[in-house]
Amino acid sequence: MSDQPAKAGELPKIESLADRTKRFLAEVVADWIKLPIAEVGRWIRGRVTPYAIGLVLVSAGAVFLLVGGIQGLQSIPRMPAWAPYLGMGAVATGVGCLMLRR
Repeated sequence: MSDQPAKAGELPKIESLADRTKRFLAEVVADWIKLPIAEVGRWIRGRVTPYAIGLVLVSAGAVFLLVGGIQGLQSIPRMPAWAPYLGMGAVATGVGCLMLRR
């Protein structure tokens, strides 16, 4: 170490080394974190998004089928008003149980 004081605006060597080391470590950690996040993003776009779209479409189709079935059963003469809902609820429950067994 020298006896000369540091010039104005100039950090002592130890502080300068610590500052450079801190910046280097921050860059290394940032690069280390960015890679897994990018991989997760690619995986989500590649796998999860198509499954989510498929789930939404199948759910909408199931709703339309159930509503159509209920209205079809309601058009039968002398059918009690509650019977179509009971029948379609039983069908939906049965199909759901079969799907969950897989």
